[in-house]
Amino acid sequence: MRKTNNLDKWKGYLQGCLDKFPAEVKLLIDTNNSKDQILSSLKQFSSAEEDYKYLKNVIDLQRNQTSDYLKYFEQISSLEKKYKDVPKSFYSATKGNSYLSLVLRMFMGIEVRNKNLVNKTLSELIKIPPFYLVLDIENKVKFEDRKKLADIYLEYLKKLWDFNCDENLKKMFLQRQLNIADERLQKVVDDFFADFFVDEVIFNKNNYKYTISYPTYWLPSIDSEFERVQFAQRYFSSPARLKIRNSEFGILKYYFPSNEKFRKKLALDIKNDFSNFQNYEIEALLNAIENQSFKKYLSRYKKEFQKPTFSIKKNIYLSGIMSNKFGYYGFFELMKLGYEDMLFLWWLL
Repeated sequence: MRKTNNLDKWKGYLQGCLDKFPAEVKLLIDTNNSKDQILSSLKQFSSAEEDYKYLKNVIDLQRNQTSDYLKYFEQISSLEKKYKDVPKSFYSATKGNSYLSLVLRMFMGIEVRNKNLVNKTLSELIKIPPFYLVLDIENKVKFEDRKKLADIYLEYLKKLWDFNCDENLKKMFLQRQLNIADERLQKVVDDFFADFFVDEVIFNKNNYKYTISYPTYWLPSIDSEFERVQFAQRYFSSPARLKIRNSEFGILKYYFPSNEKFRKKLALDIKNDFSNFQNYEIEALLNAIENQSFKKYLSRYKKEFQKPTFSIKKNIYLSGIMSNKFGYYGFFELMKLGYEDMLFLWWLL
């Protein structure tokens, strides 16, 4: 946007844009309205009783899914001294594959000094965009618990920094944290690198252990589509492909390997496990089906993928809102797809 001193002109332009929004959207962006006023006004836009029933179901489900993650995180420090007193529910929480469960598992490994567990969990977390930590907290942690959980999280990042585990995996995980828009978190991580004069792990296309083996970590840093395709080809010609995780399916967007045995295994794994996919795994698959060759092959084994890509994404995000897998993210992805439903405005509140 060109710099200008004509403020009145820009105010007029902005007002013209605002005037084109639907009435219900204007309610949300009007800072003069309280939440109660917005709710009262939105009720007037919808006359269907089904709308209210749907909204109630969503709200009730979300409340029921709010878990005791803060309690689990607070119990970590007691593991070494009171190992037998920790409830079984704590260990159940660490067995899941949500971002929060993996973080809890890693912190547990630090506390009981299990180097292999920490390295293994770091390796999993590095493959997942850190955005899903934020999404998990939004979806699974009570608002009043988030400050305390954040304090514990930062405390354990410091413990991780001092823990004797794979240094490169540690650095890669911490570099991931810098992508989260949180000042306190970024300051802590910046201080680690600055105080100890530690270089970041740099992309090296010839490094198998820390580059080829972590495609989803490095792909966003590769600028050109051609280089991404080259990276994907290199990945699928390496032994790393045999250990591909659901969270890494996004690499299929750039290249679908020709080996029929490998293709079939991928398709069957997705077919058999799709209902248990975490949100980040679903998102990786939605990226993968943008490759029409892969999508066509997958549809042989899972009929839902015979539909147009738009319809598949729309249906998954809609069901994800109801199951609270995607939170705000699902809402905005649906808006990007051009799908609008006034119930979203209810849900957003």
